[in-house]
Amino acid sequence: MKSRLAQLETRLKKVVFKHKEVHEECFPDNGNGHGVYHQVGHVAWDNHPLRLYMVKTSRVINMIRREMLAILYYVKIIETRQSTTSLISNTNGTINKYGYLFDRYSEEDKINVAILYPKTKEEIKRDSMSRLEIMKAFPKEQNYSMFTNEGNLAVNNMIIKLIEALNGPTKINEADFKSMLEKELSNLDRDGHEEVYDTAVREVVLSILEKEIKKAGYGYSMSIEI
Repeated sequence: MKSRLAQLETRLKKVVFKHKEVHEECFPDNGNGHGVYHQVGHVAWDNHPLRLYMVKTSRVINMIRREMLAILYYVKIIETRQSTTSLISNTNGTINKYGYLFDRYSEEDKINVAILYPKTKEEIKRDSMSRLEIMKAFPKEQNYSMFTNEGNLAVNNMIIKLIEALNGPTKINEADFKSMLEKELSNLDRDGHEEVYDTAVREVVLSILEKEIKKAGYGYSMSIEI
């Protein structure tokens, strides 16, 4: 989340700067008149390319600001840990409403986003990585609603081990996978991370594992009681 916020902040600065630059070109006197219109003469202001550009950048600026707001809201909810299930459910709805998931953007919005703030090489590389690769490469960025950073790292290592088991040379059935999960959770509890059994942590872990189970080609569901 923090990494995503940093990316958004950088991109927001870029597009705001571009918008301001074009606005000053259109209205050098900072007025509400039609400076460009008077200069070009025959192009109606409503259809002028620079005006259309400002409209487009304004829209994208609002999208990015709403996404940042949604992420900050989500982080705040995670930190409060009050009525976690309902709060996270409400937060997910807010995030989806504000287009946090890029695949919810329209094709036009995707093109605008790509043009106005192209991805860095690091972002492009990260987009091509699997969840397992990201968890291994950026362990400190993973958040499972544990009380401490050490706890989040411990859960991250546990999930890595479980995903590797799903994709190992030997197939693992539901009973064995459940047994492995319960053993790993017990080890974390024994090591002082008892919050691993909290609802918030459980929901995150089960959500990740269910996706990885399907991705690995298994037919069983991740309806494991822990």
